[in-house]
Amino acid sequence: MLNKILICFLGLFITQSVLSDTLLVPQEYKLIEMALNEANDGDTIQLAAGTFYEALTMPDKAITLKGTTDADGSLLTHLGPAFGSGSDYANPVMTFFYLSSQITVKDLKITGLADNLNTSTQGGGMYIVGSEVTVENCHFYLCQATNTGGAVYCRVDSSSAIPSFSDCIFEMNDGAMGGAVHVKNSLTPGESGTILFTDCTFYSNTASS
Repeated sequence: MLNKILICFLGLFITQSVLSDTLLVPQEYKLIEMALNEANDGDTIQLAAGTFYEALTMPDKAITLKGTTDADGSLLTHLGPAFGSGSDYANPVMTFFYLSSQITVKDLKITGLADNLNTSTQGGGMYIVGSEVTVENCHFYLCQATNTGGAVYCRVDSSSAIPSFSDCIFEMNDGAMGGAVHVKNSLTPGESGTILFTDCTFYSNTASS
């Protein structure tokens, strides 16, 4: 009986190990993009303390992207804007485009700039279209967009893909419309859905129109 229990326990442990893993950046993967490409459903990508400058197109995988905090909960991982050739434009820090898998982003300070006529001028920190994204304990700071959604642009196309934000701070972000967040409702008649903001703080955000 003991052997059977031990075998079952080991089988469960191996199954859990196969189903989920933690990928370390930059200890194991130099770039966040490399870890995103390697990750599987259920994995966590753990970012070390420091600043990362990448424009991330998030994959359609049920993963968690997580920063580092210190003992008192202060955010130690900062995602900054990734500039293009000649440093004359920048893309949103994270783009979520029609993803069927739920992605969780947590414990990050995000400073983004959406100023690229070839891709997006919306959502300096996050550009979310038709995707279920859970954002927890993130600080959107000094994000800018030359169009809508200084920190976050959300377009809701389906009642089954509704983003949510909890314990987030939106501070000193700027956009032409929606200094902190701009939400576009593209639901078909008869559908309903509401983006959730739980225990979030907004202050000193500006919009020109």
